[in-house]
Amino acid sequence: MNNSRPGTEASTPSGSVTPDGSTAWVTRNDRHRQLINANVYEKEAQNRVKAIEETRQRKMRNHRYKEKMRFNDFMLQQVSSSTVSNPSPQDVRNELTIAGLRFRVMDGGKKLARIKDDSTASIETPKTTTIAGVVFHRTKTGNLVANRVVQDHRRSGGVKKIDVPCRIFSSTGSCPKGPSCRFIHDPHKVAVCKDFLKDGKCANGESCDLSHELTPERVPNCLHYAKGYCAKPDCVFTHSKAAPTAPVCEAFGFCGYCDKGAECGERHVFECPDFSNTGVCKNKGCKLPHRERASVLRGNAAGADQDMDDVSSDGGSVDLDDVDSDDVAEFIEANSDDSDYENPKDFLPI
Repeated sequence: MNNSRPGTEASTPSGSVTPDGSTAWVTRNDRHRQLINANVYEKEAQNRVKAIEETRQRKMRNHRYKEKMRFNDFMLQQVSSSTVSNPSPQDVRNELTIAGLRFRVMDGGKKLARIKDDSTASIETPKTTTIAGVVFHRTKTGNLVANRVVQDHRRSGGVKKIDVPCRIFSSTGSCPKGPSCRFIHDPHKVAVCKDFLKDGKCANGESCDLSHELTPERVPNCLHYAKGYCAKPDCVFTHSKAAPTAPVCEAFGFCGYCDKGAECGERHVFECPDFSNTGVCKNKGCKLPHRERASVLRGNAAGADQDMDDVSSDGGSVDLDDVDSDDVAEFIEANSDDSDYENPKDFLPI
C-alpha cells in the first residue's frame, strides 16, 4: 500500500493487478474511508445488485399476491350476497357488473371479458376501472385487462408495433416509453425546431432532437399566402393550397409532421386540431393552443340539441391508447402469473 502510486486508489477495471504488477484498490467513502481490493469490490457489487433485484422481485410477487387476494375476497362477497340458490359455473359467480355492463371473470381475474347484450351494445366500456383496488384497462375489443398484465407485457419487450406515428416522439423528438412504445418512432419525421424556425439557429445544434430542415411537411402554412399574396420571395413558411377556412390537419397539429406537405388540403398550424375543428378537446392535459372561433361555436350551439340523445361512456370511444387485445391475450396465456390457480375459488372459470 505504501508503494502505490498517486491515483491507484481509484478502481481499476482490469482486476486486482495493474499492468505494472501492483495491486489495484478501490476507495470507499460510504460510511468509513477504506481501501478494498478491486476483485473483492466487484464481487460485492455483483452480490449487491443481485440482492436488490431479488428484493424487487419479492416485493412484486407480494404485491401481486395481495392484489389477487383482494380481488378473490371481493368475488367471494359477490357470491355470498347473491340470491341465486345452487348457482352453476355459468351464472353470477363468474360475472361482474361495471357501469351497467356485464363482464365474465377470466384467467383468475387477469381479464374481464364483456358479455354481449343488445340492450347495452351502444354503451362503451370504461377506459379504466378499479375493482377491489385492482386497476383494469380497456382493450380494443371492449374487454378489461388487469394493470399488472399490461405492465408485464410492456416490460417483456414483446410489444406489437402499430403503423401510426407516436405523437410524443414526433412532436418533441423523444418518447419516455422508449422501445416499449407501440407507435412508430421515425427520426426523419419529427416536428421542426421552433427556435430554428424563428431565428435560423438553435443552441443545441446537431444534438437537437427536433428537425432543422425547413420542409413543407413540418413548416406551418404562410398566413399571407393563404389570404392571396405573400411579398417575401424567400418565405420559409409553406405556401399551401389549403383555404383559410379549412379544418386543422390532425397529423400536423398532433405530430408536427404531415406527409402531404404543401399538397394537404387542411391547414398546417400549431393548434389543437380537436378544439379548432369542433370546439371541444377531450385530451387530458393537452398542451396545444386552444383558439376559439365564432364559426365553430355557432355550429356547436346549433347541434347541441341533436347531441343530447348520444349515449357514451366516460372513457370515450375506443382509441389508439387502448390495450392491444390480441397481444395481451397471448401474453396472458404465456405468462403463468404465480398462484393464479393455487387454492382455486368457485368463481374461477374452468
